[in-house]
Amino acid sequence: MFVPLPPLIFLLLHDLVVRQRGQPVWRGAVLGLLVVVQFFISSEVLLGTIVIGAAGVLVAAMFARNKVRDRFRYAVIALTSAALVALVFLAYPVWFLFAGPGHVVGPIQAHPQVYRADLLGPILPNSLQHFAPATFARIADHFAGNGSENGSYLGLPLVVVIAVGVIALWRVRVVRVTGILCAFAFVLSLGSRLMVHNRMTGIPMPEGIFDKLPLLKNALPVRFSLYVALCGAVILGVVLERLRGARFGRHRAASLAVPALVAVAVFLPLVPAWPYVMQPTGVPSYFTSKAADAIPPDTVALVYPFPDASFANPQNWQASTFLRFKLPGGRFIVPEPRAGAAFASRPSLTDTVLSALAAGTPPRRTTSLRVQVQAQLHSWHVRSIVAIPTGSNFAQAETYLTWLLGHSPTHSAGADTWYGWR
Repeated sequence: MFVPLPPLIFLLLHDLVVRQRGQPVWRGAVLGLLVVVQFFISSEVLLGTIVIGAAGVLVAAMFARNKVRDRFRYAVIALTSAALVALVFLAYPVWFLFAGPGHVVGPIQAHPQVYRADLLGPILPNSLQHFAPATFARIADHFAGNGSENGSYLGLPLVVVIAVGVIALWRVRVVRVTGILCAFAFVLSLGSRLMVHNRMTGIPMPEGIFDKLPLLKNALPVRFSLYVALCGAVILGVVLERLRGARFGRHRAASLAVPALVAVAVFLPLVPAWPYVMQPTGVPSYFTSKAADAIPPDTVALVYPFPDASFANPQNWQASTFLRFKLPGGRFIVPEPRAGAAFASRPSLTDTVLSALAAGTPPRRTTSLRVQVQAQLHSWHVRSIVAIPTGSNFAQAETYLTWLLGHSPTHSAGADTWYGWR
């Protein structure tokens, strides 16, 4: 969501390859620094930016073959400078990522192809848009795996402006190159198989090649929609500029009115459905107060509700204490000997019991169950238990945990706690 750098990277790349003003070494160094910063913001966005940027350079060279020789030396010096700067700053982080302690071998996305754009995605609004007929929203809300990942919507007016603009201004080189990149990025966003109206077709798509390439096989296809929107914005800008400079007979006011009307028509479908419905994910006061200091540093603390793939908030609570304690469970990506990577804590009896308790359906109390849960807590070296008042029936959970752990809790900063548990 934080993507201010890709447009700057493309702008500077255009400067190095096409305009070529100033010292190539220093301008290349600036590009290298932008690459470094983008790596630490999102390596996936950096990877997509490199793919689209490389495609842009090739397309531009194809349409200006007679100028490649004159610009080649400057571009090589600048890009080499960029590569050296990036190498200096990223050598260790990249090594750490691919070969350092705890590095993951294999896919880091469990099902990346779930998150792909639908062919109808650019023209069908979902419920995040203010102007979204219910019929369309019911369809579009299922695009790209979930609504938050679906960045493919452009609106029918913008799609029309892009198509007409590319056709009408094909001789304008920036429109020609950007139009091809827009189409290229959109095809990549569709994933390895074409999806239409939430139905998978048997039509293979070029993005399927990425499934066989290192790094790229972990990229979510729909996120290439970022570059579709960027290219569309460039084409829109050129179209509005040409309309502003056009002469409409004796009607001078039309040179202002026409581009203004086009702009309104384009942006109106993109008005968001603000305010969005949000759920607070605040940290309980226990973890932000001195009360958490009662947990001995570097010991294991069990937190209720139990953190797992469907509820990872306790990891945020743990982070707010500057990782004072170790936390069983959670959602994460860690090495796994056989599977290559694990994406959440392994199912456990404690997870099952506490998750059922949070849902208001606690398992039946038996001596065997209590012995097994306590044995598992001992094997995890749990020394503290912190129960946050939440769930469907916390009074029931409090009573159940008291039975499970063998004695009553103390109350501290709004939480039930068991310290020094053995």
